[in-house]
Amino acid sequence: MKDDFVWQDRYVKIDCNKKDISLRKGEESYEILKLIKDSKSPTGAIGTFLFTNLRLIWYENGNLQNNISIGYDTIIDTSEKKTESKIDVDNEVITSLCIKCKDKDNEFEFIFTCIGEKKINLKTSLTNILKIYEVGRYYRDVKVKAGDIVLFKEKKLNQLPDENILNTFNGISYINNQGNFQGILILTNLRIVWLSIQHENLNLTVPWIQINKIQQKSDSKYEKLISLSIKNYFGGNFYNFYTPKISLLDRILDDMTKAMYYYQEEPLLGVNINKLMNDDDFNNNMNKIKNDKNEKSQQQPAKKVNRIDEHFKKVVNKYFKEEDEIDNNNLNGISSIYLLNDYKNKQNNINDIVFSKELGCAIEKLPDKITIDSLWKINN
Repeated sequence: MKDDFVWQDRYVKIDCNKKDISLRKGEESYEILKLIKDSKSPTGAIGTFLFTNLRLIWYENGNLQNNISIGYDTIIDTSEKKTESKIDVDNEVITSLCIKCKDKDNEFEFIFTCIGEKKINLKTSLTNILKIYEVGRYYRDVKVKAGDIVLFKEKKLNQLPDENILNTFNGISYINNQGNFQGILILTNLRIVWLSIQHENLNLTVPWIQINKIQQKSDSKYEKLISLSIKNYFGGNFYNFYTPKISLLDRILDDMTKAMYYYQEEPLLGVNINKLMNDDDFNNNMNKIKNDKNEKSQQQPAKKVNRIDEHFKKVVNKYFKEEDEIDNNNLNGISSIYLLNDYKNKQNNINDIVFSKELGCAIEKLPDKITIDSLWKINN
């Protein structure tokens, strides 16, 4: 796909530049909470929470360049930390939200506290959003042998909210190392779905957002195949489909290419959380989503303007006059305060200062199996 892959839910980034802090296509904001203190910041910065369908953004009020982007997929634990207020004469107990995250090889811990007069339960707010994020996995992730893709009693696809079937092709084989499996290929506005006609548990769903390239390629055994290549971050796998009817293969390729192009223009990366949260009862809405998966929407409503999105866009433009390229992958300095101790120690061991008996002075600790003597030897 021409658009870069969706990293927002899979990375933790600190002090993002304008491009990274801005909402990408398909990213929608749900809620904004003000007067949120970054309790691990040495300055005790006061900022704002912005919950989107992909991540939690915190930014300092009056200084948007001090920001944190926490992808929901990186969150491994949330908890509450209770402390007594140091300024309240009644010793009021303050509840903070602790978030532990794992991003690639890095582990982080963030602590946020609501300091407004109206004490908001931050953990409950985040937990509700994470439930919605999990429900929307099929919009973003490749799934193989997923049991709830198809309703076998009705012999039809178990559709997602806002999903429309574009075309259905019978007699399409899925080719892998284990063989040739006959099935049905379904193209929707959100994904490619293949269902086996022989094995109920053999199926495949590939969201358009995961696909790097769609192409027709020659094969010594099957002449021509349609091959889907998945983006490297998600494993770089290939999924191949075959039919002996070359004209049908050409048509499928054309339909796939067009569908992916239209998806790029207006991607849908999860359940419409604004529509979901309009009602009061969250749990009823969660059940409603699961029950409505198989109901095809008859008409797409006009897209409403998201006022939170518009407000955040104005804030970004105000504080980022130019494209300031901040190194948001740098874990030194201020960013290190969010690293968990285990990772800090691992990093610090690299540059430990030790005393060298051979040289009689302090030196940087050498890598394992490297000695001072070996550094002086010259290979012939």
